[in-house]
Amino acid sequence: MAKIKLLNLLYEGPDAPITQRFGNKDVNVGGRVIKDYYAKWGLHGHNGLDFGIANNTKLYSCINGEVTEARFDPGGYGNYIKVENNDCGALYAHLGAFKVVVGESVKAGELVGLSDNTGNSTGPHLHFGVFPKPRDRENGYNGYIDPLNHNLVEWVEDSTIPTQEEENESLKRTIANLQKLLEDTEEQVRQLQRQDLTEKGKLREVAKDLGEVIES
Repeated sequence: MAKIKLLNLLYEGPDAPITQRFGNKDVNVGGRVIKDYYAKWGLHGHNGLDFGIANNTKLYSCINGEVTEARFDPGGYGNYIKVENNDCGALYAHLGAFKVVVGESVKAGELVGLSDNTGNSTGPHLHFGVFPKPRDRENGYNGYIDPLNHNLVEWVEDSTIPTQEEENESLKRTIANLQKLLEDTEEQVRQLQRQDLTEKGKLREVAKDLGEVIES
């Protein structure tokens, strides 16, 4: 599987602390540790990354894609947005406001919402998740993968992120151009070979005429 490429820009401002990592099983609520907190959702552990950012922080899409969900989940994600393309999907949860609507196309780096503390949340933060396609909902994390797993995810600085489909089309165009160049080169070689044979034929005729002149 090709690596998922994500724009290294999820929110405005400096890097925020990660308050909950992918796969963590326990949650600290008011100084009390709750074991296997995510089991009630059928998860092996936390299925994303939590960033401790202040309310009303601007959030940006990390992929080119289409907004497939923008709704309120009172017992879980609160206000959340999903952006998807042919390669993957990205989730932004516990938002205070949406800046996009379902069906809208967005580019990497485009504003999609504002952070907050809605839903099942113990403090202001952004819950960010990413899942590859096809989505394996039976992986123990409802299809989500660790955004910091460098074997699966590549964070890039350029906002012009091509999708896998676009990369495949670009590769096809490159191969087609190379094939055309090869065909043109082969034709040039054949022309040179024909020209060489013609020149050799002319030389043989000259040599024959010269031989006849000498013999006479």
